[in-house]
Amino acid sequence: MANRKDADGIIEDVVLMGAPVAASPERWNNILPIINGRMVNCYCDDDWLLKFLYRTSTATLRIAGLQTIAVKNRKLENYNLSEIVKGHMEYCSKIDDILEFIGIRIDKAKRIVEEKVSNDDKTSLSAQEQKQQKQKQEQRK
Repeated sequence: MANRKDADGIIEDVVLMGAPVAASPERWNNILPIINGRMVNCYCDDDWLLKFLYRTSTATLRIAGLQTIAVKNRKLENYNLSEIVKGHMEYCSKIDDILEFIGIRIDKAKRIVEEKVSNDDKTSLSAQEQKQQKQKQEQRK
């Protein structure tokens, strides 16, 4: 997409968290024109998963999920999340804190209600499955 002439600014905002991609300035200078708003690189310099797995599988030393992307561009923002997340597996569980830290507003009350509804659905589903299993057992008798 970055190579297309008509693609400038077609993506509004991008937030990368622990991204297993190269942090080479050349690559990012090619990508940034298609971003209209913010390109946010969130990284944790203690992310052992990226340090070990990604580096060994690609032989790349400069990884966006481990460091700043050294490009001078007003669209690009780098955030060290090492005080919030301690490793790659914590990004998901700390998403609200991360979004707040980088300045993206979320409605936490709405999110809590949605999570409760989702959990209730899972509970109902498992209760329904239990009922079906009980019926099958009774039919076998």
